[in-house]
Amino acid sequence: MSVDFQRIIRVTGGTAGEGTDMDRKFDLFTTDSRETPGNKALFVAFKGERNDAHDYLDSVLLSDECGALIEDPKFLKANTVLVPSSRKALQQIAADYRKNDIKDTVCIGITGSVGKTTAKEMTVKCLSSGKTVSFTKGNRNSQVGLPRTVLEVPVGTQAAVFEMGMSLPGEMERIAVCAQPDIVMVINIGTSHIEAFGTREKIRDEKLNILKGMREGGKLIVNGDEPLLACLPNAVKCGIDNPQNQVYAYNIRQDGLDTVFDVCLFGEHFNTRIGAIGRHMVYDALFAFAAGHFAGLSVEQMRTSLEEFSTVGDRQRIVETDGVRVIADCYNASPESVSAALDVLKGFEGRKIAVLGDMLELGEHSSSLHTRTGEKAREAGVDLLVCVGEQSKNTAFAFGANSVCFGAEEGEKAAEYIKNTVSAGDTVLFKGSRGMKLETIMKKVFNI
Repeated sequence: MSVDFQRIIRVTGGTAGEGTDMDRKFDLFTTDSRETPGNKALFVAFKGERNDAHDYLDSVLLSDECGALIEDPKFLKANTVLVPSSRKALQQIAADYRKNDIKDTVCIGITGSVGKTTAKEMTVKCLSSGKTVSFTKGNRNSQVGLPRTVLEVPVGTQAAVFEMGMSLPGEMERIAVCAQPDIVMVINIGTSHIEAFGTREKIRDEKLNILKGMREGGKLIVNGDEPLLACLPNAVKCGIDNPQNQVYAYNIRQDGLDTVFDVCLFGEHFNTRIGAIGRHMVYDALFAFAAGHFAGLSVEQMRTSLEEFSTVGDRQRIVETDGVRVIADCYNASPESVSAALDVLKGFEGRKIAVLGDMLELGEHSSSLHTRTGEKAREAGVDLLVCVGEQSKNTAFAFGANSVCFGAEEGEKAAEYIKNTVSAGDTVLFKGSRGMKLETIMKKVFNI
């Protein structure tokens, strides 16, 4: 990727500062001034609620190879381009790059309320068995992160896999136009961000705005077991134990820390396994197989590659320490992902302890959804429930006896309680929204 000032001005309609080197080329687009030294970087400056990135321009422009997009005219100078919105300009540049430079790359856009990262990792595994692949790094699936990811796809890359997230109305269409996916996955519709949308139906409608960026002749793959998606015409459907779907899994069973199952992929049947536990993981694998099929890969290529899959980071990472099995699943949380995690916990022998933190961004539904989570924990056979956070008081109350709740600022006390409670043979699940920082409590207890 190499984009010069002339092209940036043509695409964005921006105004260059006097003395700008119009032939200066950039191969890195960043919002972090610390990434600019030593790179041909275009710094994208925003005015944030707390900080104004324009204040870092002088340090960025010390380099003879860097430049900046700005949205405040008082900072216009050599090697800067003034635009009404730096965010929109970045999206315009990414869309132009996708349309012209990587037009032959098969792009896959993944959206859903939960599980996008795992679905991405599995899809990358499948595609890597036969193609060069670029993909979303970390959690860069937002209004700024997605266009940066598009711009980092090397020319000549055969496939690219993009996570595409949204939290407010109108966001999905903007990033869909950047990615222009050939294959779209809508893996589920949950209650994440329901505070901003009000209903699951409105969440679905916003996610389906990804289709406004899909290329002509593109393929839509959806969860056929979700009624809000199964009704969509012309969509390829993935599901479990449901032959009405074009892609489905059956004979699912746990084998140690693996899941083994059979797959029907557009009429072709085969057996496979993945290095993760739970039906929710099986759904992600089905989506990966379907996308790989449309990208032209064989079953044997995909199956062999996907069998090497294992979870990343603190997304259902299972470790054993001093005889205690720990399920580290505290990257984020929603009612659906907590339910899936509890189902995984349910499958282990011995005493089951769930450490659950508040689920955020649930709005007026928060109390009822936390209450339902407490009921789900009881149904899953949890022996001891440790809750952290104000809303999780509802979870503990619904669970009943053998529950305890700590405030969001009582992490030290919660860690000490857990440390004095667990013993060899126990399985302990940590699950909560990112803002609850349950990983800090987990590390204090188990040092993992």
